[in-house]
Amino acid sequence: MPMNFIHNLPNYIDPVLLEIGGFELRWYSLSYLLAFGVFAGLIFWRINKGESFFIQDKKKAKDEFLNIFLSAVAGLILGARLGYGLFYEIDLLIHPQKLFNPFQAGEFTGIYGMSFYGGLIGSFLGAYFLCYFKKINFWNWLNFSVPAIGLAYFFGRLGNFFNGELYGKRTEVTWGMFFPGPSGDFLRHPSQLYEAFLEGLVIFLILWSIRNKIKMRNKMFPLFLILYGSFRFFLEFVRDEQVLVFLTAGQYLSLATITVGVLLFGRKRMMVS
Repeated sequence: MPMNFIHNLPNYIDPVLLEIGGFELRWYSLSYLLAFGVFAGLIFWRINKGESFFIQDKKKAKDEFLNIFLSAVAGLILGARLGYGLFYEIDLLIHPQKLFNPFQAGEFTGIYGMSFYGGLIGSFLGAYFLCYFKKINFWNWLNFSVPAIGLAYFFGRLGNFFNGELYGKRTEVTWGMFFPGPSGDFLRHPSQLYEAFLEGLVIFLILWSIRNKIKMRNKMFPLFLILYGSFRFFLEFVRDEQVLVFLTAGQYLSLATITVGVLLFGRKRMMVS
């Protein structure tokens, strides 16, 4: 494949998949729908295969998962937007009416800007509170669900690539790409693809391959935190992020994520089998 095509690939991609009147369906939005659908599909597949090690009744397992899933998705969207405002665009917190306003200057733009760490915390809290009120074992559900997160994350990062956002630093590597916008005069690392591969596909393959090992099934969540934090820490070096006293905000959060993962990994009583 000619390198010129690779260099200019983002400019060949129209972020709008479908436009009807003033409504636009973007690849970014579709990627989130795919991510949620893939995640739910994998969990239902596990339940149908009898892999739910703590609820033998498949119908009950599906019903409980669906309720937790919807609560987690609501928490994810809220947390991701709040996190984006906190870490990247404080104006959204100063004017909270903008957080979920899909219109800018009278035009439909959709809801842009999501923070992974904000979404992680939001989905965690959304699922936890529902489990608490319904007296469901939260840690069992969390460890059971986590192996599917990586593949869902993969589609989410592809959405960032199709949207021409969150590209990396200037580079001279042969696979560097020109992205639309003010920085389009320089080759950039396609960091969205790096993240889709490492933080998404690789983590999925690792966790999915050991999901049914008895010694590991209650360690899935802390292992996910360790893997994600480690990959994200190193990929931050090629992301176009502002350095705050030696490291980026993402790297500080990654170190915190790794620390939490290590602490949880060693706590047997928190994980109920």
